[in-house]
Amino acid sequence: MKIVLLGEPMGLFMANETGAISEVKTFTASIAGAEYNVAVGLARLGHTPAYCTRLGFDPMGEKILNGLRQNGISTDLVMQAEGELTGLMMKSSTQKGDPDIAYYRKGSAASKISPHDIDGLDLYSCERLHVTGIFPAVSESALSATRRLISRAQALGIPYSFDPNLRPQLWADRGQMVQILNSLAQGAETVLPGIGEGKQLTGQDSPEGIADFYHAMGVKNVVVKLGADGAFYSEKDGAKGVSPGFPVEKIVDTVGAGDGFAAGVVSALAEGETLEQAAFRGNVIGAVQITHDIQQDITGRERYRHMENAAINFQELTERALQARERAYVPYSHFAVGAALLCKDGTVYQGCNIENAAYPATNCAERTAFFKAVSEGRRDFAAIAVAGGPAGEAPAAFCPPCGVCRQVMREFCGTDFTIVLSDGGKIQAYTLEELLPCSFGPENL
Repeated sequence: MKIVLLGEPMGLFMANETGAISEVKTFTASIAGAEYNVAVGLARLGHTPAYCTRLGFDPMGEKILNGLRQNGISTDLVMQAEGELTGLMMKSSTQKGDPDIAYYRKGSAASKISPHDIDGLDLYSCERLHVTGIFPAVSESALSATRRLISRAQALGIPYSFDPNLRPQLWADRGQMVQILNSLAQGAETVLPGIGEGKQLTGQDSPEGIADFYHAMGVKNVVVKLGADGAFYSEKDGAKGVSPGFPVEKIVDTVGAGDGFAAGVVSALAEGETLEQAAFRGNVIGAVQITHDIQQDITGRERYRHMENAAINFQELTERALQARERAYVPYSHFAVGAALLCKDGTVYQGCNIENAAYPATNCAERTAFFKAVSEGRRDFAAIAVAGGPAGEAPAAFCPPCGVCRQVMREFCGTDFTIVLSDGGKIQAYTLEELLPCSFGPENL
């Protein structure tokens, strides 16, 4: 499915050391832009994004074109202009909070895009559109072009999603920002505000109030990002609820969270998933994104394969593990563990720990699930959920696989295999590489 994204990809000079941008001595050149990040995420999740933008005929414009192609993003809707420059930005490196950013985009080639440019685009093979509130704030012509693209999409019956992605510094005043962004949201199929953004744009203090505001405007789906608490999802006259967040141990870069979330939600909706499932996927990918350098992710296919695995509904898989735990045979340790092993075609094999009076003959839940699957000829594993604790009690702590189970996983799975742990409330996901670094596998023999 071809998904169109409108925006301004820019050259990014990322500081190689912490400190103020003005004091940093070396930078690494790459590509930035919220819509660009979402497009890369969509490509890694198996979709065909098409980037609509305007670049200069300059080295950075060529770098961006190469980056789009290398990441599987269609350049059919990219325009280039002689004598104009591609926008740039500089970004500090920080281990706490958001990094400092300096923009050099005024008068850029993208800022001069016009409705006339949009009229010349072939949109007939496109099935979805995603826009943010960033590009319309760049210039009057960018705003007009955004409105024109939305109008053309609506005329063709193409649904669009809208992420406000507030950048107050790009607007003349707050009133103008609120009025224009809400006008762009009107008519969208899905709106994706953060809780803080929603409060500014709607004047409502709760996720429910924010959703009701946009539903009253005719928006079908509203997903309000709640940070570490997950996301509130609401369908007009339909399902609503909170999809839980995923705790992370170390935050590398918070900037990628919203972009990863948008890629998860948009990809899920494009695949026909429910809004609840879309919010769940957004939460998972957003959590994965902030624990890794977004620039490494953009060029690292292995991490996006992990993100794709992470889009599995961990909550459902964990519930299957809890069901299996109820069947554990643990007369000696009284510590019951359940596992649910997911194959790539969606088949789930359950396992529980089975103890023996001769302790070495005991089998862990994870190995029970793996051996059951392998005995039936399966080798295509995507993820495993594990939950354990004292028998007769709900799990109260994470129960990671033992060393032997990790080695069995390594025998049949790649290092990006996903391991999901639950303490009965929160869910944490790891790759096998994270739980078994420097591992020994079949390829070592």
